[in-house]
Amino acid sequence: FSRLPKGQLQEEDPEPPRRFVLLSLFSTFFCNVCCLGFVALVFSFKARDRNVLGDTDGAGSNVKTVKCLNIAVLVLGCSVVLVFIILYLFLVPGLQQCCQRPSWPAKPDFH
Repeated sequence: FSRLPKGQLQEEDPEPPRRFVLLSLFSTFFCNVCCLGFVALVFSFKARDRNVLGDTDGAGSNVKTVKCLNIAVLVLGCSVVLVFIILYLFLVPGLQQCCQRPSWPAKPDFH
């Protein structure tokens, strides 16, 4: 609250909600699973627009959506990378052993 010259109290403007634009950009460019990073970026800009128009409740709603989408993108992106690493570690040695074995039995040597 701030004091007016007449001694009245005026409520200060509430702090605008965070928009998570940098996190949305990171999600869009590096972990864009099912285009969720792009959707988070769009909602981030919508939150900015609503905040500029003075609709802080709508901006807060969009920010919650942005936060959930960014968390989902990061979890899904890290999960996909982890699955590929695990598959690579287990499948590549098996494929190397498979390729080194002859596929047909060798002919016996009757000398």
